[in-house]
Amino acid sequence: MKKSDLSVNWPVRKFLDKLSSTEPAPGGGSAAALSGALGTALGVMVASILLSRPKIRLSERKKLKVLAAKLQSAQRDLQRLIREDALAYLALIEANRNKKAGRALLSRVHLRAIECPIAICAACAKAIQSMAVLERSTGPYLGSDVKAGRALLTGAFRASLWMVEVNFRGSDFGPATRRLRAQVQQLKNAVN
Repeated sequence: MKKSDLSVNWPVRKFLDKLSSTEPAPGGGSAAALSGALGTALGVMVASILLSRPKIRLSERKKLKVLAAKLQSAQRDLQRLIREDALAYLALIEANRNKKAGRALLSRVHLRAIECPIAICAACAKAIQSMAVLERSTGPYLGSDVKAGRALLTGAFRASLWMVEVNFRGSDFGPATRRLRAQVQQLKNAVN
């Protein structure tokens, strides 16, 4: 697959076709990012519906605007990471196949293949926290959309953690490994 073949603007059907092909990317990280983006979209939808109601207190309106902005930011990050994760994994495959690739290049692309799913986890963690606050502003019908969004985000978070752990196997990048592992632990603590 060529790097130019990867696009955030694919229709869902094309993404699913690529995901179910024999190509190694997009893979689990990209699927997790898409799942997280879907979860944030549900949160943005709920916040927008609540904001469209005429009889809403000013303090509630302000809170919902902040939540919507945080969720939109996480959604943009996750949309970008759909492509970035696939590109990072393709670069890792290419570097591993290239007999002339030096240790520095291998380390750099391997670290990037770890950083992308960590970034997916970070965006999901931020959105999960916003969804928890948003849920307190909803009734049962909109609350079910928030719960569905949180479930998608939680699944995306866990899937990305698996990608991180697999990419960490057999590698030690010294201080970078310790920094990234500490970041992962902070994210786990924030979500659990």
